[in-house]
Amino acid sequence: MPTKRDIWKEWIDQYADVDEHIPLFDTDDRGEVEIKRHGRDNRPILKRNPAMEALLQNEGQRTIDDWKTSDNTYEGLIYLMYTVDGG
Repeated sequence: MPTKRDIWKEWIDQYADVDEHIPLFDTDDRGEVEIKRHGRDNRPILKRNPAMEALLQNEGQRTIDDWKTSDNTYEGLIYLMYTVDGG
């Protein structure tokens, strides 16, 4: 019987693409995360990388379209954050 660790590793191997990962946050030349202002109080928040923003919009729309057609392929989005060692 597979252990929880075995199941998790299999899932990660299938869905976490370490060769084509997309940075979560937008960074400057020094690697520091950029901020943007948000809300009525203009508070600073971390700025997502434009590629991540586009991916989330695309996958979110795919989930909405699936719901509208009652295809039921997707239940929602999993926001997976990980680091790539040695990269």
